[in-house]
Amino acid sequence: MQTNKKCSTCKKERPLAEFYPDRTRNSVSRRCKQCEKCRARGRDRKEYARRYYQEHEKIISARQKKYFKVNKSRILRDVWIRGLRTKYGLSKESYQNMLDSQGRVCAICGKKDRKRKRLCVDHDHKTGRIRGLLCSMCNRILGMANDDAKFLKTATDYLIKEIDDDNRQKETQS
Repeated sequence: MQTNKKCSTCKKERPLAEFYPDRTRNSVSRRCKQCEKCRARGRDRKEYARRYYQEHEKIISARQKKYFKVNKSRILRDVWIRGLRTKYGLSKESYQNMLDSQGRVCAICGKKDRKRKRLCVDHDHKTGRIRGLLCSMCNRILGMANDDAKFLKTATDYLIKEIDDDNRQKETQS
């Protein structure tokens, strides 16, 4: 007959008297009394979880990768919806309403975003007010200009001046 048993938590060999009886299996519990008390009180849960993860890291990682591969589109959609809610206070429905009111195109250039499937939410960084939906290119342009309308107008005037100068040069050459 067995006189000692190895605790599944602390991995120490202990006498059977240091284990609680387990009536469901007509045996003793898998954990020693000391580990069972710590577990019941909530102590060492982080340590237990850390140790469990270290011992089963490859299995857990493989399971997570498989789950992500099978559920990738749903997970990414849920992350996007959570981001809308937390960053901008928008629901998926209010985003769809904004998209429909803009004709499903960028508010600046009027094109659909080619790189991403969804348009970016443009908002005022100072007030948090949502201005509209933009393609990734227009959103980056505003971001790089720090949402400075004066700077963007100066840049536009500069480009128009350069275009006019080029057109005049072409006219004089012909």
